[in-house]
Amino acid sequence: MGGEELLQRLSEWVEISGRALELRTARTFRERRCVRQLNQSVAYEDPVTKQQREGDVLAVIRYVVDQLAVSVDVAVECKAAKEHPWVAFYDDQRFVSDLAQLWFLHGGTWSTDELAGLVQQWRGATELSTDRVATHAVSAFGKDGKNFVHDAVQQAMSFARARASRETQGRGVAPVHRLAPGARRPQSPGGRHMAEPSSTRQMSRRNTVPDENGFFGAYGGQFLPPQLEGPFAEITKAYHEIENDAAFIAELRYLRKHFQGRPTPVYHARTLSLENGGAQIYLKREDLNHTGAHKLNHCMGEVLLAKYMGKTKVIAETGAGQHGVALATAAAHFGLECEIHMGQVDIEKQAPNVSRMQLLGATVVPVTHGLRTLKEAVDSAFEAYMADYENSIYCIGSVVGPHPFPLMVRDFQRVVGIEAREQFHEMTGNLPDVVEACIGGGSNAIGIFSAFLDDPVELIGVEPLGRGTAVGEHAATMTYGRAGIIHGFKCYLLQDADGQPSPVYSCASGLDYPGVGPEHSYLKDTGRVSYVTSSDEACRDAFFMLSRKEGIIPALESAHAVAHALVKAREMKTGAILVNLSGRGDKDMDYVIENWGIGTPA
Repeated sequence: MGGEELLQRLSEWVEISGRALELRTARTFRERRCVRQLNQSVAYEDPVTKQQREGDVLAVIRYVVDQLAVSVDVAVECKAAKEHPWVAFYDDQRFVSDLAQLWFLHGGTWSTDELAGLVQQWRGATELSTDRVATHAVSAFGKDGKNFVHDAVQQAMSFARARASRETQGRGVAPVHRLAPGARRPQSPGGRHMAEPSSTRQMSRRNTVPDENGFFGAYGGQFLPPQLEGPFAEITKAYHEIENDAAFIAELRYLRKHFQGRPTPVYHARTLSLENGGAQIYLKREDLNHTGAHKLNHCMGEVLLAKYMGKTKVIAETGAGQHGVALATAAAHFGLECEIHMGQVDIEKQAPNVSRMQLLGATVVPVTHGLRTLKEAVDSAFEAYMADYENSIYCIGSVVGPHPFPLMVRDFQRVVGIEAREQFHEMTGNLPDVVEACIGGGSNAIGIFSAFLDDPVELIGVEPLGRGTAVGEHAATMTYGRAGIIHGFKCYLLQDADGQPSPVYSCASGLDYPGVGPEHSYLKDTGRVSYVTSSDEACRDAFFMLSRKEGIIPALESAHAVAHALVKAREMKTGAILVNLSGRGDKDMDYVIENWGIGTPA
């Protein structure tokens, strides 16, 4: 296919579909096989019926090279007015290189022999060696000729070529990090396989993927008592076996769509934005996910893993009760016993969720020692797991804990960011200027941040400042903490002079944890994500404002992110902020009314 022919076809596709075209560069290294699989679908508008329909993109390209090559791959498809799907690949030096082997769908299906061969090659590729170094997106919003689609596509292709050239100018062959004999580099299911089929976003392999010991830079790892080293090794092995298993992925996708109700929408909070002034505020509505929060995203995956390992019981901690409800829901769905450890303070604050867990068949274990909050609940759950690790699995509720849980929970939560990026771009034709999320352990935040780490988007994590800056009056780990070890992993930690965790407080039970996810710790040190604070008072005001102006009652955890977004929007004056509304606030109603009443009428 010649350059002008491909350019014309890509331009037609952008104009007909009205969707973004993404150009990605990939480095392919000397003497390494590179198998790139694109297995996803796109939605497009039928030019005749004007209805939204789905079309498939499914192809495999395999490069066998003997020298450093820099490639720019484009994979797009549109079935409108076409009998068969087509996939176009654009290479920086040639179109469909002689060194490339391509396989395509025939009439929408694979032949059995062909598919078997592809699967064998895919599994046999021990080094994928792909590293996206540039992305440029072009959007078209109509067919009136004012969008100059052809010129925009041509500009995007030139941009990608130039960027790729700058990235590799003066370099030799980049080093390939070899694995131990027989080992297989784990793929991130949230990025490649567990992304929803409707996503046109192919997630890049990031430097923040932990090493084989579970470290994100200096953070993470496994700091375990000897009796738990074997069980956690078993969990790690099982997860890496199941994460690329076709049956597991298919079941998880089915559950997300038909049981959880995904994808959750992105909503433009117009009235809130108008009342507040400044930048426009959008909400990723994880409060509409089944059970009322993002937690079910990883709980369904964790319980599926438990079944795969032959476990009969799941154990977990919970603070706000959202993780407990989600895990109890997953356990009930799959028929496993469920035990939830919860601090007595949080049991009293989150009574509705305690009732839900019990209704779903879970045993709720009150934790009455220490501060009787989330940290003590984690301690208690770990002790219960140590006593019964042969029959149970500890389903950690955030991107915290020993490896592989920060990796695994992050992978299951990446669906949030994949959906949000796609949805926001569909709504506006652009990416948001800012993405914000609340931070306790950090699962909802890393879920949405992960899709934007490679984009020119400001990422902000909002911690609870509570009642003030004194020790015990807040849980602002990133702001006031330093590196330390808690619950089997290394992270930023609020701690005393002896390295013991400090007391913490927040009106939001899901945020009062002295540690934070190791990937967040890493992202803070690199400067990619900014971590700020929001007080109880600001959280309260945002809670009432969002309820009154948009008819959406947020979880107090999520209200922290909304509170800072209101301030940020006024500072920006223009632009757009996307907030991950990680949960709904019905669980908080008793606490809110008891402490703040019903607010001032709008």
